[in-house]
Amino acid sequence: MKMTSNNRLWWGILSVYLLLFLSTGYLAFMAKDVNPALDMGGGTLTAKLADSSTREFIIATLKQEAQDHKKKTDFAAQSFDVVLGSLLGFLSASAVSRITTREEAG
Repeated sequence: MKMTSNNRLWWGILSVYLLLFLSTGYLAFMAKDVNPALDMGGGTLTAKLADSSTREFIIATLKQEAQDHKKKTDFAAQSFDVVLGSLLGFLSASAVSRITTREEAG
């Protein structure tokens, strides 16, 4: 099959969609965030929890980190949904275009 400029354009657009699809899918479902505050080790964190003001600060910080993580995860999932919808729209429009072209030709 001869590669025309339309075919190159189609494959180029499909490649960009697939790259976006894979990268947003990875960010939404595979990438794991590591909270450095929890990575200190049990003994260090326990020693810091003895002081009540430090304990309150750490708890407030961890709650904020959890909220930020949830927002980031939700944003990544929404981005994935948008890219998936765009990819499916592109593929269905391509399929309809090819089917109508074949029907008109023969």
